[in-house]
Parts: sequence; structure tokens; C-alpha cells
Amino acid sequence: MRHAVQQWGGFEPKFTAEEFISGDIFSFGGLLRVEVHSKVPGVSWEQVARRRVEGSFQGVATHFASLDDLIAMKEASGRREKDLPDLRRLRRLREKLGS
Repeated sequence: MRHAVQQWGGFEPKFTAEEFISGDIFSFGGLLRVEVHSKVPGVSWEQVARRRVEGSFQGVATHFASLDDLIAMKEASGRREKDLPDLRRLRRLREKLGS
């Protein structure tokens, strides 16, 4: 995590692993915002880890939550007004990909 933040954000994060895990969201960036969630509604950490998708972000190898898990998280967030546009886009993408 620390290496990825250094590569993506261009700064040395000032938190311990315990501080990160005890929090909720770590975010940074400007127009291209990165959010790292240590706790999410609608899915278990084990489920997200099992169904994760490999990829890269700004040249750094990383893992992302699957499309189905992202949809489940958004549905369970309780922030309907804020997340509804994201849900629509994610569902359209899932239909397009045939998942």
C-alpha cells in the first residue's frame, strides 16, 4: 500500500498499517481521485479479495474490486442520491461486458 501511494500520489504516506485499517477511506488526488476503502458495505473483505481483478494504475500493478462487488458496495452504501449515477454507469458497463 505504501509503495502504491508513493507511486500514485507522489508522496510518502504518514500512517501505520494499523491506522489505515482502523480508518474508513484514504483518498488523494485531484481530477483523478484515488479512494482506498478499508471497510465497505455489501461485501466481505474475503469476497472482494477472492473476486479481485488484476490491473495497473499509473504504471503500478494493483488489484481492484470486481464489477459485481462494486455494484454491491454502491447498492449497500445507503447514499442513494450520491451513488445512483455511479450505479447506473456500473450496471450499463456490466450489460455491455455481458457479465
